[in-house]
Amino acid sequence: MTLQPDSLLAGYRIERVLGAGGMGTVYLARHPRLPRSVALKVLDRAADAEFRARFDREAELAARLDHPNVVEIYDRGADAGHPWIAMRYVPGTDVGGLIRQAAQGLSPQRAVHLLAQAAAGLDAAHRRGLIHRDVKPANLLVGSDNGAEHVFVTDFGIARAGDDAVRLTATGAVVATLAYVAPEQILGAPIDHRVDVYSLGCTCYEMLTGTVPFGGRTPAAMVAAHLDAPPPRPSAVRPGLPPALDEVIARAMAKDPHRRYPSCGALAAAARQALDAPPPTGPAPNSAVPQRVRRTTVAVVAAAVAVIAAVAVAAAVLLTERGASDPAVTPVISASAEPTATPSPGATVSGGPPPITAWGRDNDLVALFPGLLPARPDGTGYQGARCADLNVLNNGGAPAVSCTQDNGITWTVWSFRRGDPRRDAMYTTKIENDTTREQPWTRASGTGRLRSSYYPGGGSGLLTVAFDDPARAWTIIDVGWDGHTGQDLVDTWWATAPL
Repeated sequence: MTLQPDSLLAGYRIERVLGAGGMGTVYLARHPRLPRSVALKVLDRAADAEFRARFDREAELAARLDHPNVVEIYDRGADAGHPWIAMRYVPGTDVGGLIRQAAQGLSPQRAVHLLAQAAAGLDAAHRRGLIHRDVKPANLLVGSDNGAEHVFVTDFGIARAGDDAVRLTATGAVVATLAYVAPEQILGAPIDHRVDVYSLGCTCYEMLTGTVPFGGRTPAAMVAAHLDAPPPRPSAVRPGLPPALDEVIARAMAKDPHRRYPSCGALAAAARQALDAPPPTGPAPNSAVPQRVRRTTVAVVAAAVAVIAAVAVAAAVLLTERGASDPAVTPVISASAEPTATPSPGATVSGGPPPITAWGRDNDLVALFPGLLPARPDGTGYQGARCADLNVLNNGGAPAVSCTQDNGITWTVWSFRRGDPRRDAMYTTKIENDTTREQPWTRASGTGRLRSSYYPGGGSGLLTVAFDDPARAWTIIDVGWDGHTGQDLVDTWWATAPL
């Protein structure tokens, strides 16, 4: 239900909509007794219990803070089954809006100015034992203070107290926004305030370059990059930036929390110092971006597949937590659909075409998809794709093969242990928005399900293929295409895929 202008909710007079999401709406409203406007966040009655718990938590935790760089909470309650929060209205935009207005990122001076204010608000929260856990440009509102830009940290809906072990998502999941999520959040490891340092580092990178770190990838590939890829260098994207900022981002986005800055303020201070650092006198560092980075285990990546869910005026991502696996066994999916230990070179698949022997640990997986995957790593697959082992670490991850086509389409064939619930999670917890389409499919080889969508955060069309037949039931094919839609992939890739 959308409240109409001039209607009342808990005495607040609605003026207009400021933003809306999948479970609620934010309105500009007039306070019933005081001469001021407020931002009134109203939750839909249809919201589930988990979402309501996060909503209540936002009011409770943010109300503990009193800092000029944190949005002030005035009141909360419920009216006719609609929970609501009244908070300070900040006329203006957010940091994400400023980035969109700039062609190649903000000026370094402006970015560092905004960074320092956001850091001050976050450090205030950390001193009170609160961890935001979803720092991103959309959650940094930008107003005016006597003509100067003033930042307010907002949306503590998934924050938690540092000593609070209660999770607010079902089955132990963790919530964050994919482009800014710290590795330890993905892995379900213990977290502290340094997850906010990491996310603020990602935000700083975006302010400086106009792009998110590890952008232009499918969600699973973006997760893998957060876990294993080196932090991106801003100067490689925008050569005019002070090179010292590369070191700032590298430390802020360190995989190991202990190697990051000890506070958001320390990050901001280092960024300010980097602006004044003299240019290097030696040769410029190599700005080449590696075409492939070492990925984490398939089990971890599959466990960290993201769900984009609209929440008020910002999107959040649900990342499922890593499950247990036996580090002593590297399973594959054989033609009989039973997981086995890694086959030795020369292992065969009974029946059908000649056995696949050139892929080593991936032999059985490749044998399941003739025509799609090449029989040898130096061959070409469907639509001329060049394919390679995903180069997972040898710690119990199941095989996977990643392929790239000349037209930019990339796809990965993942395998899972028999009965591993993360296989279903990778399919069902994909991108959820109004572009998502799901349908059953039937071909001569069998049946399955197909899901297509568009991921606005990465500007990519996405396609996920699942199989019903026992031989392939524990595999998933994940397809992405930058600058295109999910329907483009259905028409261009799926229509003639040899599956």
